[in-house]
Amino acid sequence: MNKRAAVVGAGVIGSLMAWRLSKSGWSVDLFDQDEQPTRNCSFAAAGLLDSVGALEDAEPLINELAGASLEMWASIVKALPEPVFFQRRGTLALVHSNDMEQLDQWEHRIRRLNPTAAMERLRGDALFAIEPEIDRRFQEGLYFPLEGNIDNRALLRALHRQLRHLVAGMHFGTHVENLSIGTVQTATATRTYDQVIDCRGVRASAPGIRGVRGELFVVRAPDVAISRPVRLLHPKQPVYVVPRSKDTYVVGATQIECEDYSPVTVRSTLELLSAAYVIHGGFGEAEVLESVTQCRPAFNDNQPRTFFRDGVLHVNGLFRHGFLVSPKLTELACELLEHGTLAPQYKPLETEATRCA
Repeated sequence: MNKRAAVVGAGVIGSLMAWRLSKSGWSVDLFDQDEQPTRNCSFAAAGLLDSVGALEDAEPLINELAGASLEMWASIVKALPEPVFFQRRGTLALVHSNDMEQLDQWEHRIRRLNPTAAMERLRGDALFAIEPEIDRRFQEGLYFPLEGNIDNRALLRALHRQLRHLVAGMHFGTHVENLSIGTVQTATATRTYDQVIDCRGVRASAPGIRGVRGELFVVRAPDVAISRPVRLLHPKQPVYVVPRSKDTYVVGATQIECEDYSPVTVRSTLELLSAAYVIHGGFGEAEVLESVTQCRPAFNDNQPRTFFRDGVLHVNGLFRHGFLVSPKLTELACELLEHGTLAPQYKPLETEATRCA
């Protein structure tokens, strides 16, 4: 008889866990408290796959997970029954002329942490050959040719449609009142499993987890033709513009140390949309389709974790790196489930975090 698992939380990490376990022969139940999980942190992301650029403020382990995940995304998307926008055309980082020191520092940090990183310093015509339509005020930038982006919403929809044919049960719109070793309790039933896996993000019971507020916009800009993610570095608030299909772009994202789900503020609106307008004047006539606020789950060191606590397997703390690292983190969580430990280089992921102060 197949082993039975409950995966609680249907964001990107929970959905991938359910997908991978089902394909490995497990009988899986997937739970999420939302009837249609379109309000979770994963649905509110931009799908930026900046495996090298993440070294701006992340540790080398994130870079390693991200590099492996980039290779895995292609096979995951190919295995889905419907097309999902995914590209590896690289990403571009820009700075204002008076912030050039920040670009130098970022390049130096990346070279120090990953001497073989795929990264090019572009100037003048070489920069505009990559993205001809960016504003001519930008004369230097960093190009990361192996990076890319994925339509996170299309991916989640495709995963969930396929999971309906793979898993034993999809319990959406079901609030899990309690979970423990081998048991998931809801308002209507108590179910037993060989393994319970908690992927609920900020809602989880994992010690040390906190919510970090992030805001972004989805806009339609037919006057803009940017073909790859573009970051605008700034000492106070870096901004990225990420292309999707049909003239649609994601503009984000703030990072505010509070667990607050209230609507986007005027300050954040001005910072994000004015930065997009600086990158390309065509954003001035863009149609704002959506403003989004969510809270990213993070531990004190902003590193992801997968660990056992009281018999429950926790996979959490993906912070800003959810789509960036989730394929490899899913693989490692399954290895931990099978072998009870991780390889030495991944041991930090297995260490339970301390509680936030």
